[in-house]
Amino acid sequence: MCSKTSRGSPFSSEMAEMYAVVDLSKKKRHVEKTSYNEAKAVVEAPLYTPIDKSKRTLENSEDYTKLSSSRLGTGPQPSQGANNTKRFSVKIIILPIIAAVACFLCISFIIMFAVIFVKISALEAMDTKSLETNTATTTSSINQISTEIAPHYPSSCADVVEDNVTKLSGYYILRSATGDLVNVYCDTTRRCNGVSGGWMRVAKLDVNSCPQTLMPKTYRKMFHTCIAKEDAGGCTSIFYHNFNIPYSQVCGQVRGYQVGMPDGLRGERVTMDINSNYLDGISITVNRRHVWSFIAGNCVGLNTTLPTTLMNNWTCEETNTCPPGVLCTPLLWNTQQWNMATSWFRNGLQESTTADIEVRICRDQDRSNKDVAVNTLELYVQ
Repeated sequence: MCSKTSRGSPFSSEMAEMYAVVDLSKKKRHVEKTSYNEAKAVVEAPLYTPIDKSKRTLENSEDYTKLSSSRLGTGPQPSQGANNTKRFSVKIIILPIIAAVACFLCISFIIMFAVIFVKISALEAMDTKSLETNTATTTSSINQISTEIAPHYPSSCADVVEDNVTKLSGYYILRSATGDLVNVYCDTTRRCNGVSGGWMRVAKLDVNSCPQTLMPKTYRKMFHTCIAKEDAGGCTSIFYHNFNIPYSQVCGQVRGYQVGMPDGLRGERVTMDINSNYLDGISITVNRRHVWSFIAGNCVGLNTTLPTTLMNNWTCEETNTCPPGVLCTPLLWNTQQWNMATSWFRNGLQESTTADIEVRICRDQDRSNKDVAVNTLELYVQ
């Protein structure tokens, strides 16, 4: 059936073509059948291939690590367990070293501070006396420099006038005997019986604000005075400070009213001692040394009965007879009579002093019988 015919027979050529067509059809069907079988195999294949449970632990195994490395192209890598082992070994080595260094630093700081404390204590113990001496010397030097640099201040009101005779009366800053600066009132006139100016005022009574031991009293709604708080007989003292400015002369004026019937140096007195209530009136002393006495009432015959301690340093004046508790006018000690040339007094002391001036309001009986009411009081020193 497949025998060859001669090349020149027409029948043979046609038959050959027919067999060629048949053979080609068979090959095509074979290819189509093969493609169908392959496609069917793919469709009928399961979605995943079952894996053994033993293979599911590949992620934690060295094989999985190698497989991942090979897929990533990074080559073989050490396992996680090996890394943890190395890190733990490094910690074991480094931690003791850190602890040792920390302990060493702490001990070093403690020793350093202890040494510093000991040295400071030793220096303080050794140099306390020298430091005190140096401090005293430095303070003295500073005070000396301050004194040299500080502006000049006069030491009295007399110095104020001496520096400039044209200066007016008023407040000036003086340097006291203790070195303090004080603001005082200086009278630059010849107020004290014509004596040249430069008097420092130490007292000026304000009847609206009486000293602590006195109290204000107004008679007949018009005569404003200060009287002693004590009702009983005796003396009430007021002390006036002189700002530690040395002085040797005292001058001033005192005016007041008699209430009832004061009797001067007489009455029920037991003694005429300067420390007692030797008069009805006002006594001015320095360290209980007599400066001046202002006597109220019964002035006749005083020149023959006057205590020797008063000498000529006194003034006496009396007004009309008044019933007990009633104020009599006019003012006392403001006229030129009874051993007083003017209304101002002046007396020199035996020596210079900085003592306070004491003013006493005295009477020998209680207020219901007699009293002395003060209206004006001014004191100056030089």
